Amino acid sequence: MYNFGKLLGLTILSIAAIAIFSGHKAFAADCDMLVPGASGSVAANCIKYVNQANTSGVSSAGGLISALNGDLSSGVPADVTSAQWIVSQISPDGSMAGLQQALAQSDVTTTVTTLGNVTQPCNDSGYNYTTNSVDRLFQCDPSSDSVLQIVQNGRQILALRRLCGNAIGGTARLTVNHPPTGSFASISCNPSTEQYTIRFSYGDQDGATTAEIQSPGGKVLWGPSGGTGATWVVSTNSLVIADFPISLWVKDVGPGASNTYKKLASTSYANCNPVGSINAASSCYQVTFKLWDPNNPTGNINYRLSVNGAANQGTFSGGQNGATVTRDVSGLTGFTYWGRNTIQLIGVDNQTGGQATLGTATLTQICGSVACGISTMPGRVIAGEQIQFQVTMNLHSIAPTLPPNGPPGATFTTINFDASSSKNVGYTDSGGVLYSNKVTLTPQTAGYYTVTWTFGGGSSNPSTLSCNAATPTEVAYEQYFTVQGGDVSAGPGYTYSGSCVPDKAATITGYNLDSGATPRNFFGSNTDHAALATSSISGFATNAVNNIAANSSGSADGISGDAPSGLAFANTGSSGTTYGGSILGASSQSWCVPDYASTVTGSTGTSLPTNAALDSLAANQTGYVYRISGDLTSLGGFTLPAGVHVTVIVSGDVYINNDIQYGGYSSFQTVPQFSVMTIGGGSIYIAPNVKTLQGFYDAEPTSSGAGGVIYTCGSYSGGAFAAIKNYGTCDQNTLTIYGAVSSKQFVPGRTTGNVATTSSITDSPGEQIIYTPELWLGSVSSPNTSCATDPAQASCTYQSYTSLPPVL
Repeated sequence: MYNFGKLLGLTILSIAAIAIFSGHKAFAADCDMLVPGASGSVAANCIKYVNQANTSGVSSAGGLISALNGDLSSGVPADVTSAQWIVSQISPDGSMAGLQQALAQSDVTTTVTTLGNVTQPCNDSGYNYTTNSVDRLFQCDPSSDSVLQIVQNGRQILALRRLCGNAIGGTARLTVNHPPTGSFASISCNPSTEQYTIRFSYGDQDGATTAEIQSPGGKVLWGPSGGTGATWVVSTNSLVIADFPISLWVKDVGPGASNTYKKLASTSYANCNPVGSINAASSCYQVTFKLWDPNNPTGNINYRLSVNGAANQGTFSGGQNGATVTRDVSGLTGFTYWGRNTIQLIGVDNQTGGQATLGTATLTQICGSVACGISTMPGRVIAGEQIQFQVTMNLHSIAPTLPPNGPPGATFTTINFDASSSKNVGYTDSGGVLYSNKVTLTPQTAGYYTVTWTFGGGSSNPSTLSCNAATPTEVAYEQYFTVQGGDVSAGPGYTYSGSCVPDKAATITGYNLDSGATPRNFFGSNTDHAALATSSISGFATNAVNNIAANSSGSADGISGDAPSGLAFANTGSSGTTYGGSILGASSQSWCVPDYASTVTGSTGTSLPTNAALDSLAANQTGYVYRISGDLTSLGGFTLPAGVHVTVIVSGDVYINNDIQYGGYSSFQTVPQFSVMTIGGGSIYIAPNVKTLQGFYDAEPTSSGAGGVIYTCGSYSGGAFAAIKNYGTCDQNTLTIYGAVSSKQFVPGRTTGNVATTSSITDSPGEQIIYTPELWLGSVSSPNTSCATDPAQASCTYQSYTSLPPVL
């Protein structure tokens, strides 16, 4: 049978017990259920108890908890079981603690209300002693005036009859809101992505929720984003130091939740090393890069640079996130103009001062380059003479400055001239020009040659460059002329109608070697005696007997240390050279050549006899005088007999195409004499086949200075006179003039011989002018009238011959 015991503080009472327990129990037994179908005094007593219980019934959550705890600790099986059943029905987890937590929530209300407000199906429960359990009885007394009702979030959980303590209506569990959870696992910098990496987890066991990461000021740094139960990874480069400590906020969801975010965790920042990248600009000396500190990505950051592995250069400033920095590295230690420079970028941490290597770039171009320069080889050199010269390379750079030196390891690999060459010639650097070491060589063969050279090797850019001189160099046989027994002068004026104007620009120019040794050894163009010139004397030495080397090998001087200008008079003028000159200086004094033709008297004919006729002329010291109008196109090929004096005066040009010699003579009275004089600007041209001329040769210019030139290698052909300027034509013979010459200009054109000995050419003069006594012995006219008829008489005889020094 059913026996309803205590339920939520309900105790099976007898009538006698009512007085004892009234006022102490929260509920009395359901009177009409204790004795089903009974009536009368029992029901009356029950009503009495109920009336008493109405004043002390459970009417709040706290009262319910207190009653349940009392029953659970009473030890009365019916009380304990009944209490446990109620707890199991409504507690979220079946425990008293869970029930207490649930009843304390704001969305749970415990109130006393009328039975009419209970809308769920009516059922009662009671304790079954036989089964020691709570049974549900589907009986209900609608006349009960009130119930204890538990409601959560608008939903009825449990309704108890307040007067009798039985549960009515269907029970439902209370629910408990669980708080959200979340925490940071780690925070670090990711070098590959240049970002912070934040690892964290969050969730709410009541259901899906959302989370966000905030700065101390409430700035949302990440989120909101939904999810539960996982570890999240967030990468960002937007965090700065001011954003720390960052905090994790998670929204509370579930029964009774307010859907507000709760701060669950926070963490300080992890220092991030600088990050960035470097790129080689399209340049040989510039790099572009950007860098920043993730802790302060918008602020400046210091950086350093390493060039080709050299020590870090800097510290520089100016790196900033989003801004590209372009840097000239040509002034940094380790930079080379002769290779592709490799630049390493090092960022300096804003917080710790530590360094981080951010990247390396190799520049795309080479700054330094070489270009062909020049050769110092002169335009004309003497065959057989040792010469020294250099070639150059010019340095260039596309960097702001020139390289401070040439490419390491590079050389002038070859330097060529004629058949001579030098290899692996080093260089010196001077002001952006690379000068080769001096090259010494001795060219042997005349001709035109171009100096060529190749530069390269080592770090040269380009690796090999071939160059050549802009113009060829002439290797020439430098023929020279000598004067023996007489002086040489240049610049005196000619007397015309009593006037004479010296040529202040007249020079004596020849070829001469100077060994440069001490004592100085000169060899080449020279005179035994003196030389005088209104302007400079160049390459023509004086006092050859005592001061000139015997040959081009450089034997010792006759007079140690004497200069070649020893008898170059007035050689202190402003235009004087090693060889002297400037006889008149700045003075305006006159210096005149006699008008030789005007002193000649008499006339023999207007045309020259044949060579045979000249060979057979009878002795005539008073002279044969031939005055020829116009050009004389053939002269020479005869031997003038003893005692014969011939003077040829030509008003045009003269072409000497054969030797002119003197025959034998037995005394000074029979010395022959031959003179050729041009007037009116005529010149004298001597054919290249002519070897020997004896006599006096004079070419007078016009009053305006035209004509009056003697060419030692000339021609006449087709009615035209010309100076020959061909080495192969003029190298046939040496010309020797026994006598003297006088002209406005003397042009020695013979190319035989050379001032320096070569493999095929000796060091001999091309022209020799030898002043002999014949010139003045043969010109002695009769000292008195009787000498013409009796030259043997004493008054017509030279008594002595004396050579005197110059009177200065």
